[in-house]
Amino acid sequence: MWRSVVGRGRLVAHMALFEIGRQVRQPLYWISTILLFLGGVGLMAMDALGSSQVPRNAPTTLAIAVVFLSLPYVVIMAALAGDAAVRDGRSGFQPILQATPIQRWQHVLGRFLGVQAATVAAALVGFCGLLAGSAAPWVQASAMGPYHWPQIALVAAVMVAPLAMSVSAAFFCLAAITRSIAATTTAAMAFLMVFVASLGLLDLLDSTGRIIVSLAEPMGVFALRADVSDMTVEQQALYALPKDSWLILNRLAWLGADLVLLAVSLAFERRDDAAKVRTEPKAAPAPVHRDQAWRIAPSFAGGAWPMFAARLRWELARLRRSPSLWVMVVIMVVVSTFGLRAHTTVDSAPSLPALRILTPELLPWVVLAGLAIAVFHAADIVWRDRDLRVAEIIDASPVTDLALMAAKLASMAVVLAAVAAAACATAFGVQAWQTYVDGRPEVYFVLLVGPLLAPLFVLAATSIAVAALSPNRYVGWGIMAGLLALTAVGQTKGFSHPLWDFMDTPSGSPSEMNLMGDGTGVFWWFSLYWTLGAGALLTLAWLAWPRGLPMGWRRRWIRSRQRLAGRPALVGGALVLAMAAVGTFIFVNTNVRNSFSTDDELEAGMGAFEKAMVPLRDAPGPAIASMRVAIDLDPRRHALTARGDYLLENRTGRPLKTFHLDIPAGLSDWEVRLDGARQEESEYKVVTLTLDRPMAPGEQRRLSFETRIRDNGFGANGGSLGIVDNGSFLHSAAFMPRVGVALGGYLTDSLARERQGLPRERPTRGASDPLAPQRARGGADWLTSDITVTTAGDQIPVAPGRRVFDRMENGRRVVRFVSDTPMQADFSLQSARYHVRRAKAGRVDVEIYYTPGHEMNVERMVAAVREGLPVFEAAFGPYPRDHVRIIEYPAYDDQIAAMAWAGAIPYSEKGGFVADLRKPDAYDYVTATTLHELAHQWWGHQVEPADARGARFLTEGLAEYSALMAMNRLRGPSVGNRGFSLAMSSYFRDSNRRREPEPAIVAVTSSGGENYVAYQRAALALLAVRARCGEDNLHRQLRGFVQRYRFRNAPYPTSEDLMGALKAACPAKDWAALEPTFRDPARRLFIGFTAGPKAGSAPMTWD
Repeated sequence: MWRSVVGRGRLVAHMALFEIGRQVRQPLYWISTILLFLGGVGLMAMDALGSSQVPRNAPTTLAIAVVFLSLPYVVIMAALAGDAAVRDGRSGFQPILQATPIQRWQHVLGRFLGVQAATVAAALVGFCGLLAGSAAPWVQASAMGPYHWPQIALVAAVMVAPLAMSVSAAFFCLAAITRSIAATTTAAMAFLMVFVASLGLLDLLDSTGRIIVSLAEPMGVFALRADVSDMTVEQQALYALPKDSWLILNRLAWLGADLVLLAVSLAFERRDDAAKVRTEPKAAPAPVHRDQAWRIAPSFAGGAWPMFAARLRWELARLRRSPSLWVMVVIMVVVSTFGLRAHTTVDSAPSLPALRILTPELLPWVVLAGLAIAVFHAADIVWRDRDLRVAEIIDASPVTDLALMAAKLASMAVVLAAVAAAACATAFGVQAWQTYVDGRPEVYFVLLVGPLLAPLFVLAATSIAVAALSPNRYVGWGIMAGLLALTAVGQTKGFSHPLWDFMDTPSGSPSEMNLMGDGTGVFWWFSLYWTLGAGALLTLAWLAWPRGLPMGWRRRWIRSRQRLAGRPALVGGALVLAMAAVGTFIFVNTNVRNSFSTDDELEAGMGAFEKAMVPLRDAPGPAIASMRVAIDLDPRRHALTARGDYLLENRTGRPLKTFHLDIPAGLSDWEVRLDGARQEESEYKVVTLTLDRPMAPGEQRRLSFETRIRDNGFGANGGSLGIVDNGSFLHSAAFMPRVGVALGGYLTDSLARERQGLPRERPTRGASDPLAPQRARGGADWLTSDITVTTAGDQIPVAPGRRVFDRMENGRRVVRFVSDTPMQADFSLQSARYHVRRAKAGRVDVEIYYTPGHEMNVERMVAAVREGLPVFEAAFGPYPRDHVRIIEYPAYDDQIAAMAWAGAIPYSEKGGFVADLRKPDAYDYVTATTLHELAHQWWGHQVEPADARGARFLTEGLAEYSALMAMNRLRGPSVGNRGFSLAMSSYFRDSNRRREPEPAIVAVTSSGGENYVAYQRAALALLAVRARCGEDNLHRQLRGFVQRYRFRNAPYPTSEDLMGALKAACPAKDWAALEPTFRDPARRLFIGFTAGPKAGSAPMTWD
């Protein structure tokens, strides 16, 4: 008995070893294995992997890197597993195999184990690439940590090998069922689409749904995600998995699933495959001698169009009957529909299905399906004739190679047009389902159809050309995969210019409010450039078009040279010359009229800038007491001219001999004038003014300036978005000189700072530094302003201050704004074709500037201002201006932000203007966001913090607390607790994702990576003070804090001054318990609102 078992086992082992050898000898296998290794090495060099808190070689980071490395490998594993499952039937070897003593189950089991071993080996090679990359000399040593080898081995054992086993088993089983490699490969691409889509939808599931998905998903990514989210940053740096790991359970579940898949494969193994293949030997082809080949030159005069039309009908018929093609389209529609219906904007609140919201959600899925169709099916239609064994017949038919190629290209264009139509239908269907339709044909074309069709058509044309020039479809797929991989990593050093970064086409940043985007046509110029390049490549494919029996490279080269004379040479030459001309035009724009820098060069430039500017940071300079400026804005020509003057006053307390001006970098021309001053400009556009006669303390002088911005074409990332056809939005720092050195633009990533020889900490003074209170965070003192704006006659400009006049002059609109109330030197300028909703909130004018069709939540914004002003005035003191303006601006690159300036709240068109609050249980984030920005009229625009660590505690922290407090007051404790819960979950989520050490609240300074502290943690800590010490006590101190520092120049308040006010609001015992929350990032808290007569005095618990 045991000898029989051993004998059968040997046969299975023999089949497995044979399969391993067969797989390893395939070019697809060893090329993909090499690419996996190189991909692993390259992935470890990317700065996006790991952080200063979690090294790149940490176990969890390696596990995450395995996921990224495995995604493109899924299709390769599907092809390898599919080939192993159906190879014998396709090759005609099945009858021979059936004549051997090997039983069916031994054969299938051997193939199954062999392909699993081969794919696991390749995956482990890729994992070794990650480890090799971590030790590469070009990887920053400080980005690495110690190697925890037992935990790294656990990653290989639990993540790498089981992932390859599960995926290959699933596709082996699918191939055994369908008996089709094409269907298996299509299923792999469909799986990737569904998998990527589900990553964004996972948060919408309840806990039971997440458990089921985490256990059922074959790659283990969802389980890994759940495990990592349960680990602190410190644990992620040391361990691969937590103790109660979902990934372990997932792997155990899939070990059982592998056995089930094997059983299914055995059940579907067919013995009748022999009847479906030709078993008779094919006759050997007659040798073709060089001196006999291509002697006949057939004439196809007058028949080109009929030939093309006939071939096109045939190609379309084949594609129409291709199930894999339409399966991809159907999956795209289904996946994108679910994704669109689940779209959200801020704080998980649903938005209206406006096209500007749907497009960013829809395009990734459509592009993913389009990539699969353009790459996979384009190569498939080139080599389909040989699969159908009709290549010799077509070779003998009176159809030109040009007609064959053009028909295939046209059929792909029709298919891609169908994909675009399906995408439009999906978007429209989602809008109709939610009873909100805003799409106009031009909006659909600019936001969806154009960005989709242009690159995909170029990709399909390139794929057809590459497939025709390749010896087989697999080499063509490999070349295209390499090109797409280069595109994915194109921003790395040495390969980042869009002129040679394949398909790296700037979008031009259109938005629904401003369909023209940057107005330069950059997207269409690059699309034309790559279209011409694809055309030139198609000309080469025309010369070497594969027909009939396969030919070697030598014979194809000889044939192509013979066919080069005549039309191909003229067409190819014209295309190359046209591509060179367009490329020259693009180069002049990106590298001559604008500057171009790689990421490394940009980082080095920022480092050099900091080294040069830090010594000038504390240089004394005059204050701007008032400013007058006349701004001539021409949206259609993308031009601006600003003429004005500053009234400078020496408030330093000592004579002032020299000071500095910071000139905006994007100016086309500029001029500053100060009587009795010599000017010297540095390479960073910092002008040093040396006075012939020093300014005495208290002395005032006028500095005049004139600046100009002109249309400067486009750069590698597109054109400027400040001045556009509709929706110009400019920060004053873009066109007005600044007194002193601007302190923005510093490197924030500690590893990047270390690479540039800078201290890991940014050059910001501590709150206790004696010099810190002498300079405001914005760099300038409080001032008054007189601003006149001239713009297009059909637009409304908005600038700070009360409106003095609004009139038409020579067909253009001229509006003057005057601010007698102190404001900062920084302000925003907007101009667009607005509608205006005007209302009153007591003595204050409320104005909402919005685009027609975006009025859904305008009344909600008016109500938020009307209700919020009394709450904030009662808590913190009077509102200082006679107006509040909310101004819509175009949302470029998915911007959803709102911001606050003096009396103005610019609001993205993708923010509150599209919130869907029709359901009563939806969180009213429009009101919450409006209240937050309104609170900045006290915190930031009455009290300006010192330029020191903790400055954002005084602005964002107090504003977020004020908004949460007002939401509780206006909407009740249930809504207040909802806002608190969102803030708490947001804080913990972002804290676990941080890339830098978490700062204390009293030291939070930078934006971006520290927002979870500046907004959420600071607000929650202030809520704790409110709950423990009483709202009346807290607000009494905050009101006194505003009165003490309201519109006051140096010394400016620091976070320590605010801590003193908070301390005064609390009994000593309570403050002793509360203070560590502000100073120790590890201290956690919980606080909420309660209903009842003492609403807001909820207890506080600590963990």
